[in-house]
Amino acid sequence: MKSLPGLLVEYLVIGATALGALWILHISGVVAFGIWNTVAEMTPAQAIFLAPAIYCLGMFVDFLSILMTRFMSLISDPSWDFLNKKFTSVPERVSLDERYSQAELHARSDVLGAEYVMRSSRDRVARSFYVVVLSITISLGITGNDWDVIMVAALVTILSYLMYLRFHHLTRRWKRKATKALKKIAEE
Repeated sequence: MKSLPGLLVEYLVIGATALGALWILHISGVVAFGIWNTVAEMTPAQAIFLAPAIYCLGMFVDFLSILMTRFMSLISDPSWDFLNKKFTSVPERVSLDERYSQAELHARSDVLGAEYVMRSSRDRVARSFYVVVLSITISLGITGNDWDVIMVAALVTILSYLMYLRFHHLTRRWKRKATKALKKIAEE
């Protein structure tokens, strides 16, 4: 089971990334937030009270990123197969056997369970980063900002999606290998 400090830090990182995206949109003139002046004038002691809001923002972005990546896997075009085969496979629904293998990792080995939690956390942060960068790119595109900026944002979006796919693939492959190794040890 995921420990509370790890989950807290993970959602704070995701929330801070989303807050950074909002700040980028604010300074680029896409969105005007009056709150930035208030935040800039806060003392460090007052800024600590932003942590719960950043945490909730992180949970929200994580939820959106799950929906987004699942939706993309449902509508993925076969013409993208070369890309998916190069970096990974399109994320699929988790089968019942895979859920059992995840539980087996945690039940049979604390070390493997901790490794899986770390890998899942990395995947979650990468997936959320992709959704945040995608939202920046879409916002910049809609407002018709400078094409150079939009092209750089689009490139970062594509790279962040490839990063997520790669991490997701590595975690799934590691989980399959770890589960097979545990089953082999149990059979001996």
